[in-house]
Amino acid sequence: MRTLYLLLALALVLVGHTFRLLRWEQFIRIYERPMRGRMLRGMAGGYALNFVLPFHLGDVFRAVFTGRRMKSGIGFSLATVIMDRFLDVWFVALGFIGFWAAGFGGEVVHRAARYYLVFSLVLAVGLVLVVLLRDWLKKICLAFCGIFNDTLKLDGMMFFWSLINTFKDLGRVKIGRLVVNTLVMWAAYLGSYGALAAALTAAGSRCSWWMCLTCCLAATRRIWRRCCPAGCWAVRPRWCAACWCCGRYCRWSSCGRRRCCPKRCAAQ
Repeated sequence: MRTLYLLLALALVLVGHTFRLLRWEQFIRIYERPMRGRMLRGMAGGYALNFVLPFHLGDVFRAVFTGRRMKSGIGFSLATVIMDRFLDVWFVALGFIGFWAAGFGGEVVHRAARYYLVFSLVLAVGLVLVVLLRDWLKKICLAFCGIFNDTLKLDGMMFFWSLINTFKDLGRVKIGRLVVNTLVMWAAYLGSYGALAAALTAAGSRCSWWMCLTCCLAATRRIWRRCCPAGCWAVRPRWCAACWCCGRYCRWSSCGRRRCCPKRCAAQ
């Protein structure tokens, strides 16, 4: 049964990635025809690198790999990737605020909701300022890029121009389709968390959908530390589902890094 749940989780993740691709290409289609095969390979490589590298550096690979074959270049590709991530921040912020308003998760969700709310508001203010002050910002970007050689100057100008225009051209995107792609994408991702929790539960570790969701989307290390409010439940060395969902901070029920679990594991 756990194998079926894992396969279901993988299938739902792939569905979510497919709709992320469809959403991403909406920003590219404004200026040129998207190359879905190239974009899919770049996205797959980016997620693989994000698993081992911090700060979502895999997204840089995703933009560079895709932009090398685009007419608009790497700068434009990077600008669309940034916009794609901005949308994720806003959606996750709304989700955590909704969970907190409904009374789910307690202090953990409250902290995450505050973090994402502040972050999303900062991004929204930045978006408004970019649109209103785009001419002034272009002059600043031109002066800044002018201190480099011609190649770096051209690449830098292309990136800043593309980033500013991507924000400005958000109104040219079909908002209805954008909302549908985003909702279906996150519905698939949330379903994959539920399937993963079911697989871990079938394997003998108590893990709920809510625990997986909170731990996977935790924004700060302080929230990660609260992902295991009851410590590890195993009475012998085995996988600790709650700690494993936190990421790479705690792999085993013996809690190799105690900062993952606030309480001492029962296995110790």
